[in-house]
Amino acid sequence: MSLQEKRPGPRFAVLLLLSAGATLFLKFFAFKISHSVGIFSDAAESLVNITAACGVLFTLLYAARPADRDHAYGHEKIEYFSSGFEGTLIILAALWIVYEAIHRFLHPEILLSLKESLGMVILAAGINAIVSIFLLKASRHFSSIVLEASARHLLADVWTTAGVIVGLILFLITDLAWLDPLIACAVAIHVIWSGFQLIARSFHGLMDHALPPEEMEIIRKTILHHAPHGQFHALRTRFSGPRRFIDFHLLMPGNISLQKAHRITFLIEKELESKLHPVDVTIHMEPIEDPSSWDEESMSRRLFLAKEKEEV
Repeated sequence: MSLQEKRPGPRFAVLLLLSAGATLFLKFFAFKISHSVGIFSDAAESLVNITAACGVLFTLLYAARPADRDHAYGHEKIEYFSSGFEGTLIILAALWIVYEAIHRFLHPEILLSLKESLGMVILAAGINAIVSIFLLKASRHFSSIVLEASARHLLADVWTTAGVIVGLILFLITDLAWLDPLIACAVAIHVIWSGFQLIARSFHGLMDHALPPEEMEIIRKTILHHAPHGQFHALRTRFSGPRRFIDFHLLMPGNISLQKAHRITFLIEKELESKLHPVDVTIHMEPIEDPSSWDEESMSRRLFLAKEKEEV
């Protein structure tokens, strides 16, 4: 599979736009006939979904651009900006919800046509649930944080809609007017939390966070499988969108032929490519007999030696 095939296409953003438009229409129409601030809070998040979907469309198109002279490592990192932007929009929507809820506490209104409104809101929640599950599966396939952010945003929307539905049902039973703005505030808290989670994920991506432990173990085992003496150090890893970057120093006998050394590194690169695609691997070869090869021994090497002693 090529790197281009590993990238998500703009069709996912189009799906987001269509679903966001449909749910926005349903929720705002439900708010219009019911005057429920709880439904309004849910509709406000759908408005954010449309803005975020436009950002996702731009992001997917830009990230698909091949590496060039000014961006030798590609353009995938824009996905982290997109998910951070979406998280910020979510928090702003939540603050809007809080404002409207406080206004409704101070100026209560009679809720109307709740049964019809509930039907529309339930339909909107069903659309979001189906699209979010589809996007979450796609995000895992493409290792795309922007698709994951959109999927989790929609899942948060489903849960907030569920809270609104429960609250409106309770209102129908109890006829307590303060339940509606209270539900809106609860929705806002949940939305703020999901927004901060997206921003945190973006921060880690932009700061070149290392690969997860399970992938680090795959790298270690692959190197040990092919390296003649099983010795390496200065292992560094990072993400850039779906692409992984790995570089390390491989220590080999100084008298080994260039052809054999190249064959070893080639096998390591190919195996890592098959297990962690897409990945860029950089291997710096050093003679194991030369003390200067160990002058800047990294923490990864010390951890490796400690693990080897435990196994013995």
